[in-house]
Amino acid sequence: MSVNSVITSQTPVPSSRTPVSFTPTATPPMSMSSLKNALTPPSTSLSDRKNYHKIAQLHPYDSNWCIKAKVELKAPLRSMSIRGSDVKILTVDLVDDTGQMIQGTFWRAPAERFSESLMEGKVYVFHRFKVKPADKKYSSVKADYQIDFTERTEVTEAADQDTSSMTAAVEITPIEVLPRRVGGRMPVDVMGVVLALGPLGTVKRKADSSELPRRDITLGDMSCKSVVLTLWGDNASAFAGQLEGQEGKVVMQVTHVRVTDFNGCSVSSLTKSVVSLNPEGSGAAQLLTWYSTAGMVPDRFTPVGQDLPGTRAVSNGSGAVPSRERFFTVKDVAGISADSLQDDKATFQAVTAYIAMVNSELQMYYLANPENGRKVVDQGGGRWAEADGRVVERPEHRYVLSVKLADHTGEAVVQLFNKEAEAVMGIKADELAALKEAGEGFEAALRAAQWRPWSVVVMSKAREYNGERRVRHTAHRVDTLDWVSEGQRLAMLIGKYGN
Repeated sequence: MSVNSVITSQTPVPSSRTPVSFTPTATPPMSMSSLKNALTPPSTSLSDRKNYHKIAQLHPYDSNWCIKAKVELKAPLRSMSIRGSDVKILTVDLVDDTGQMIQGTFWRAPAERFSESLMEGKVYVFHRFKVKPADKKYSSVKADYQIDFTERTEVTEAADQDTSSMTAAVEITPIEVLPRRVGGRMPVDVMGVVLALGPLGTVKRKADSSELPRRDITLGDMSCKSVVLTLWGDNASAFAGQLEGQEGKVVMQVTHVRVTDFNGCSVSSLTKSVVSLNPEGSGAAQLLTWYSTAGMVPDRFTPVGQDLPGTRAVSNGSGAVPSRERFFTVKDVAGISADSLQDDKATFQAVTAYIAMVNSELQMYYLANPENGRKVVDQGGGRWAEADGRVVERPEHRYVLSVKLADHTGEAVVQLFNKEAEAVMGIKADELAALKEAGEGFEAALRAAQWRPWSVVVMSKAREYNGERRVRHTAHRVDTLDWVSEGQRLAMLIGKYGN
């Protein structure tokens, strides 16, 4: 059989492919938004935007904010223990071209990342962040809101680095109003004619034994009141040459100062403080003209803290306060503040307050030698001994209480030792320990100690631990309230509000 016949005789093999039929379908028309997105070119970068939100426009009900602001201050990166985790925190103060300031906080990884990249004095664009009411107990910026930056926040260095209009607005607080700011955390701006210059000195830091420059300068304004301003660090020495012999001839403006109750009322510069001499457009020229034309001299000014409760300072004829007493009286619990401590020396402050809480979760007492109060350790077999091995047959419990003092301005955690704690609790530590062991009457004893008024002298002392400044408040003395003297003090304060 030939090959051709074989091929011709083969039965055709059906194809495995099935013909495909195509049915045309109508394509839905593009929406206007889709068409717009398709035709719109990519948006420009954040740094090239023309319109930004102003800080004054921010509120908590949106998160798609975009602001352009200068980093006025960048605080050092710090750590905080939150639920057992070590969380990094970076705080920055921002100011926009309207002079409005706001404080922002980076958390965790963004805090570490931006602590290296953000530079003070440079302008950045911040996009997508949360806004919340400012915690004015901790914020040092005069603003109603603060910013929380998140993982979604975009930060870009602005193309335009012009900072000429990005200067924080200055709101001068008259000197006669300063006593109302005592104990508050919010800083103020002050301005006055230089009445007296104290010597330029130094204070030794306990942490590293370095010398910190300081100088007292007395300022006065049109209220005929004077206040002592303490400048610290570079601010203390920056204008030394320009100020010598210029009493009554120059006006000094200092922003961001803390009002303290040294000598009743005084002000102290902070890291953020900016010192200016004869600033333009702030009323400095008017103040200087008033001083010269009214024939004012330093001894015609009254120290603003002279008549406040607990003040023992006197004028030296130049409106300046010659020395600072280490014992003074604050008007409220808010005055017990770490910001009133400028060095490592203990400061004593007298307050009238209530015991709001006795912390029963911390150690409340310990076993001690009744003769000297030293702690003893259980040696077993009913024997106790001091650290040096001295045996104590019958130890006693001694208090070490942590309580919250409170009044209408706030609260403060204060530690009470045995004598002061016995006055507050009304029973000895042995009795309280017995109540706790019996399981009855312990909570009632704690409640009985609460919400009773006391006159307390609080000793505050600052220390640095692992580079962090900590302040410990201890009750130096606890007395029952003298209602007559307390009423007289309140009547005097009420009278001052009417003046």
